[in-house]
Amino acid sequence: YLNNFDEFSDDEDLVHADTWVCGTRTARMSVTDPALQTLPKSDKVVRNAFIPRELRRLISMDADQIELRLMSFFADDPGLRAAFAAEQSFFVTVAEQVLGETIDKEVDPRYKMIKSSIYARLYGAGDAKIARTAGVPVEVITELNRGFDESYPGFTRYMGETARLIQQRIGDGEGAYVMSEGGRKLPVEELKPYVGLNYQIQCTAAEIFKRALIDLDAAGLGDYLLLPVHDEIIADVPADQAEDIGKA
Repeated sequence: YLNNFDEFSDDEDLVHADTWVCGTRTARMSVTDPALQTLPKSDKVVRNAFIPRELRRLISMDADQIELRLMSFFADDPGLRAAFAAEQSFFVTVAEQVLGETIDKEVDPRYKMIKSSIYARLYGAGDAKIARTAGVPVEVITELNRGFDESYPGFTRYMGETARLIQQRIGDGEGAYVMSEGGRKLPVEELKPYVGLNYQIQCTAAEIFKRALIDLDAAGLGDYLLLPVHDEIIADVPADQAEDIGKA
């Protein structure tokens, strides 16, 4: 990573990465030369290699848990919406609902398993794959997912509806595809209809993110925006305005 930073930096030690506005199948933005969206989260040396210039500050703005928020929207599940509206964190609320008991997310391993399983299912993974990744018996994941489905039936209902719609389109000769909320047609491999839901969510998230960038530019902040990192935008702002811009 550090060698790449050095290779792609200029004489002033500034890195000028390439941002591809529609660089993925789902129209998510991607960054190359160097690939700044794939830096290891836990490596502070790598991430802290980027520092603000004199009298400047780096701030970030993030669309928190946007994939699951979109799933609750598409699935129209009142339980998922209520979990997002709860005072405590979404995943704590969900875990306590599924397990039927108060949990401590810091020490209860089931919290992490439930969180990982929800995201993995959005990406099309089954119980067996989730269990292998978590390093637990498949029966453990199956039981957790059963409890989740009972608490939030709209989740699996919408997953099934999406797969059936793709199969119907194949049968009608239209081909396999899903549509984003913004109207983008996303082809899906006929043998992998289970990825259609993820495509729909990822593309809609990209549309929301890009509209937010347009709004930030319209608000006069366009010159400060540096780097998109998935659902996060990094901005380089004057130090004396950082607090106000961060609240904007």
